[in-house]
Amino acid sequence: VAAAGVLLRGITVPGAGRLGGRPLPAPIVVLGQLFVLLSMLTAVFTRTGLLAVIPTPTALGDLRNTLSGAMEQVRSGVPPVDASTEMLLLITLGLGLVAVAVDAIAVSAAAPAAAGLVLLCVFAVPASVADELLPWWTFVAGAVGFAALLAVDGQRRHLAWRGPTTAPADAGAAPTATVVAGIALVVALLAGAALTVVGTVGRLPGDGAGSGGNAGIGLKPFTSLRGHLDNGGVLELFRVRGLESQQYLRAMTLRRYDPGEGWEVDGINGSPLSDDLPTPPGQLLDGERATIDFESIRYADTWLPTYGVPLSIRGAGRGYRYDPAAATVAGDRNRRPGTYSEEALFVSPDADALRAAPENDDQIDGAYKNIDGLDDRVVQLAQQLTQGRDNRFDKTLAINNFFTAANSGFSYELRTQAGGSDDALVDFLFNGKAGYCEQYASSMGVLLRAAGIPARVVIGYTAGYESGDARVITTEDAHAWVEVYFGGIGWMVFDPTPLSDGRSVTPPYVQSEANQPDVPGQSPDQNESATASAAPSTSAAAEATEDTGAAAPTDDGGGPGAWLR
Repeated sequence: VAAAGVLLRGITVPGAGRLGGRPLPAPIVVLGQLFVLLSMLTAVFTRTGLLAVIPTPTALGDLRNTLSGAMEQVRSGVPPVDASTEMLLLITLGLGLVAVAVDAIAVSAAAPAAAGLVLLCVFAVPASVADELLPWWTFVAGAVGFAALLAVDGQRRHLAWRGPTTAPADAGAAPTATVVAGIALVVALLAGAALTVVGTVGRLPGDGAGSGGNAGIGLKPFTSLRGHLDNGGVLELFRVRGLESQQYLRAMTLRRYDPGEGWEVDGINGSPLSDDLPTPPGQLLDGERATIDFESIRYADTWLPTYGVPLSIRGAGRGYRYDPAAATVAGDRNRRPGTYSEEALFVSPDADALRAAPENDDQIDGAYKNIDGLDDRVVQLAQQLTQGRDNRFDKTLAINNFFTAANSGFSYELRTQAGGSDDALVDFLFNGKAGYCEQYASSMGVLLRAAGIPARVVIGYTAGYESGDARVITTEDAHAWVEVYFGGIGWMVFDPTPLSDGRSVTPPYVQSEANQPDVPGQSPDQNESATASAAPSTSAAAEATEDTGAAAPTDDGGGPGAWLR
């Protein structure tokens, strides 16, 4: 573009009364630069140009189609986007147009300093969407460059004002330009720290920028046993239609437990979405079916949330894969899913059917029963809670009631309580007994596996609230719960978090057992006595942790701080 401008401005047009003619008009120069830019795009991004360079109608159609693909990625993607051909064309075209504008302002309009405004727009885009503050040298380079523009412009105007002279040039413009650029840089840094009206992330540290930016909200595939819950503002994520009853919305399942950290995603595979999705291993196919329509508002993530057992998913676009074993739909990158529909199966056997389910786990991965590195007191607690129960459902219900019973001693709090040991799980179960869904789901999943029951932790959303013909899911609904496998039936939901705000969903097979004795001949207070006998003193907990060498978890925040972004 710059070279084309130099060549075109060197062409003169004969004119009356002008020695040697007059230069080409500025609009002609700009049109020539645009033609050169278009020829370059034709040569690089198409194979249909005349002589590979000159734009033809077919080449223009190819460029238009590629740009349409780029705009679709802009609509559905979240930075950093992939360096696809479509995005490279969009960026090249954008920077080429900026080059034409800067050349026209700086040369044709003889106002080089004003060109800094156009360049500032280019600089502001990555600064506003970067996950972290841009490197310091980018600010310094921008300030130095603009100071140079001011110096050139000021000196030119000063010489033009003085007219032809043999006196030495006044160099006072350069120091003034440097001072102006320095002040502007300081003001920009202070404004970036104080204001949040521009950009989504990447502001200065300590500015309070949360996850409510325009880039969208998603879930992080991780649970922690320590931390604090801080949602920030409540933002609408989904509007769901066609759901006849309150259900949990699953985003992902966590299979692997790290004793020093928490639960993590492990082994997500799968095949591309299709009209007929494979069913999970050992899944009962007798249940209610519903077609559910999703309208994503502020949600943007790799994971595509679904209800129940997905039978088919339509309209989500390419790039998603469904893993039936993990009941998870994962994409190739972060994106906004737009609108899509799911045909879902809801299986809800009664308690007696779950009690009679065979404990045959051959159809699922053995990793769902793996549990290593546990404190002996945690294993002992799991054994005491399930003692005397001869089926998987009653064992699971006993562990669930351990957290939710009125006399359990557990409470829902926005921050976990400090304990007397380096093991966060021990602290939560025996000492603090306070936390939010992450701690409850993580702990129940551990106790289930310690009792030999295949379990996984699920991250997703609660039922939300009704608004007109839709059910609205917000960031406040982000939640974690547990799923347990029953042979011949599949994975069933259990939620140990003692929520009192009406957002939780209690499955019928759990609700029906709410007022029933745990097992025949057993006192309802047996859970409480099991807790008391298993709970160590503070000093004993510290000694036991030192003896077992349990890894200390990192206190890097929980709740949405760990898995809502």
